Amino acid sequence: MKRIVVFAVSILIIALTTPAFAQNAPRTKPDTGTVTRDLKKATKATGKAVSKGAKAVGKGAKKVAKKSAEAGAKGAAKIKDKALKNRTGPNGETVYVNRYDQKYYVNKDGRRIYLDD
Repeated sequence: MKRIVVFAVSILIIALTTPAFAQNAPRTKPDTGTVTRDLKKATKATGKAVSKGAKAVGKGAKKVAKKSAEAGAKGAAKIKDKALKNRTGPNGETVYVNRYDQKYYVNKDGRRIYLDD
């Protein structure tokens, strides 16, 4: 009987002194402040990089679109209309005459600019 009492008391002492079983044991939180700050910084930097990349792609796409529009318009004008050899546009562009005797040139955006004559 003496052994059972000693065993029970020793179990009780171990249970009260172990933080997992004690009710008033202090709970510690993991330090997430630095992780959160680092994550926010990384997110912000990634967002800026993506934004710069998207702007660069947009600018490149606009340049390609304007060049292809210009090439298409000039190609169509060369096929359909007659080029005037004695006239040029304001920046040295070729002037064309369509079937309605309207004179025009194709600007760098691929648009026809009609001339008053």
